[in-house]
Amino acid sequence: MTTREISAGGVVFYKKGKEFKILLINDSYGRWALPKGHIGDTIKDETSEQAALRECSEETGIPLSDLKIVEKLGDIKYFYQLKGERIFKIVRFFLVESRSAELKPQWEVQAAEWFAADEAVEKNEYENARDIIKAAIKKIRVII
Repeated sequence: MTTREISAGGVVFYKKGKEFKILLINDSYGRWALPKGHIGDTIKDETSEQAALRECSEETGIPLSDLKIVEKLGDIKYFYQLKGERIFKIVRFFLVESRSAELKPQWEVQAAEWFAADEAVEKNEYENARDIIKAAIKKIRVII
């Protein structure tokens, strides 16, 4: 039997003039990744958008009030095994703008850092997230 799990996360960016940086976290596995987490773990009837903002804030220390969803980027879908159970995971990603550049990584993550666009694509250690980051970069370049 396969269990289905739905999470949400964000490609968080911070702009200063015509320059911008992309946020990556160093996750609990020691890999650079996008912030994400389960929908509805702590809040009943939580939406994907609410979960994405909450997770980005919880993992990086950026105040929730400083984060704003710009638009949905897309979903990543994959299977993984946990304690012998096969899990089908869907992660909904959003483009998220931060008004704050200050980071205070929380207990869930080992670090959080801002990276230049190309460096963020390279540094991210989950291949299935690279296209989401590239799509975000294209959209950010249109915005700024």
